[in-house]
Amino acid sequence: MNNPELVAVNGVLGYGWQTVHVNAKLGAAVRTFELTTTQRFKFPPGTPVDITANGDLVLRGYSNRYKPQIDPKSHPIHISGRGKGQDFVDCAATHKKGHFENKTPEQIAKELDKWGVISGAEVPLEVIEYFQLHQGATSWQEIERALRDQGVVQSGQPDGSIKLTNAKAAKRHAGGIIEGVNLVDGEADITDDKRFSETTVKGQRRKGTKAKDLRIKEQAQDNGIKRYRPKLIVAETDTNQKRAKKRAENESNRAQGFSVKARILVQGWRDQGGKLWCPNHLVYISSPSLELEGDLLLETVDFHQTEKQSHTTLGFVHPKAYQGSGGKANKSGKQWE
Repeated sequence: MNNPELVAVNGVLGYGWQTVHVNAKLGAAVRTFELTTTQRFKFPPGTPVDITANGDLVLRGYSNRYKPQIDPKSHPIHISGRGKGQDFVDCAATHKKGHFENKTPEQIAKELDKWGVISGAEVPLEVIEYFQLHQGATSWQEIERALRDQGVVQSGQPDGSIKLTNAKAAKRHAGGIIEGVNLVDGEADITDDKRFSETTVKGQRRKGTKAKDLRIKEQAQDNGIKRYRPKLIVAETDTNQKRAKKRAENESNRAQGFSVKARILVQGWRDQGGKLWCPNHLVYISSPSLELEGDLLLETVDFHQTEKQSHTTLGFVHPKAYQGSGGKANKSGKQWE
């Protein structure tokens, strides 16, 4: 079990937390936290917060909600908040010109970043010929739109920064999760309701008058779906044939990847090498009961700490959900391929 987690408020360490819960997710631009205590800390919304685990930073951000309660037996205080990137997520995108020409999503993000939270891209990004901001949209919404064609997401980091990444940049956790060793409980889920036999993307280029500019149409196939199940996407931004084709492939891969999921509970907050569990890592899983044998991509991490124990709920998907190319997750079952 980990030692009690430390929460620093305005640089001052506080103890006495009854529960600590931190959520991190690949594709979520901010980590979130919830705390419960009976001590009267000065913790109004907007207070800077650091949550650490034995010296390792888990979350850096701000409190958003302070909720004292009382009942005949106790007077708990519930505090919740998010990582430093929350202003990038919540606030309107502002820019003098209102549009960008021949810029990558990373360059666009940094020009919209008034808070210094965009830490860069972990994977190569392609130039977008023309990108028009939507009035009233947040910075996060605009960058999410710019990234769709490229299969990249915004992911919050422990220090509150935001990385542009996908499973092509995935690292590997030490050891693995083995039934009968460190797997406390879990479940697997295989679906096909979000998969389609063909995905079509249509769109236009801002410049050009030829058919290849005005009537762009590209497709990708999912050979695992035997019935005729078409999906049509109209590109939200200026596009071309190459970007439309990549968007169709990314959407098809994403649907395939999310059709394979697993949730596993483990003791403590760390892998077998002592590293805190972190999204966008490959993890080897061996569980005959869940019919799992192989690598899956860690998508969500839920850290839980109470006065008596600590544990982590890990959410997995097939690496294709984030444009990875992981192998089989089950040596005998085709449903996991």
